[in-house]
Amino acid sequence: MAIFVASVLSACGGSASGGSDTEGLAGIVGAGSTAQDVAQENWIEKFELEEPGAEVSYEPVGSDQGRRRFVAGDVAYAATDTPLEGPELERAVERCKPGQLVEVPAYLSKVVVAVHVGKGFVYLTPETMARIFSGEITRWDSAEIRRENSSIAKQLEGPIRVLYPAGRSGTTAILTSYLSEAVPGAWGHQPSETWPVSGVGTAVSNPADLVKTIRAREGTISFVDASLSGRLKPALIRTGSDAADIAVPNRGSSIGLLEKSPEAKILAKSPYMMPFDLERFYGERGTYPIVFTSYLIACTAYDSEGEAAAVRKLLAYAVGYKGQEVASIEAGADPLIGKLQKRAEAAVRAIE
Repeated sequence: MAIFVASVLSACGGSASGGSDTEGLAGIVGAGSTAQDVAQENWIEKFELEEPGAEVSYEPVGSDQGRRRFVAGDVAYAATDTPLEGPELERAVERCKPGQLVEVPAYLSKVVVAVHVGKGFVYLTPETMARIFSGEITRWDSAEIRRENSSIAKQLEGPIRVLYPAGRSGTTAILTSYLSEAVPGAWGHQPSETWPVSGVGTAVSNPADLVKTIRAREGTISFVDASLSGRLKPALIRTGSDAADIAVPNRGSSIGLLEKSPEAKILAKSPYMMPFDLERFYGERGTYPIVFTSYLIACTAYDSEGEAAAVRKLLAYAVGYKGQEVASIEAGADPLIGKLQKRAEAAVRAIE
């Protein structure tokens, strides 16, 4: 993203589906980001130890579906790799009335471009990466790739097999946003939650199968959340002409970017929202650019005190010190710190 079995579907700001309270906490369901799945599993597992009466489940259906289900009142909270905006934001605001919308950063991670080729690390410039994913470069023994990887050039051969997540995916949105911002001429596509390059690559149904396919098939290249990349070989991104200008998906890059980025105040429809306009600092030495901030979405008003208490306590655990430490250890995320964490905790406390 360990998962509690939910006995009810809960809705905030609308009619609940029914269910029972256990020690004051109602059963709740959350849905959304597949990138958050490992973190969610661990948050919920540890939360259960602290709140034995809780019954919570999380469904990793993707950010898009999570937002839609939240707006429709099918789940008590949602997780999304991009903040709410446009008509969907307005519907979420309406859904939370008479309360207000809560949207806080909770999971700071990165997308790893993974390759299965050769025995050493593969270096790619952003331009070459864009041309691979767009289908312009189709072989590992192309002149561009061999030139950037002279030490292992003889190992690079055969066709390139591009894999990508099927359907709408926050991970796809993050990679395509990076390519469209960093190398728009080489990429030639707009940011999109669905794979925008017709006829290039093979769709894989879920993140776990995507990781298995990368590991099983020589010549593949794809992209996954860092929480799933432990047994995959990352492509190293060349950010300049100097040999030292290499960006690796290391710890600290996600929180560093968030702290430098301005808030997207136009998207904040309540005092309990913290959407950000992430500014990726392309070309900075040692700065890994394919990073993102994933959010938790809830309401301040619920149909019952038990429902509100369950959502408030779960989200408070997730954005608090313990939950952020768990996400760091189990999913490789960067923990929220300082003023950002305090603001997120204050927003969650507004749930009642």
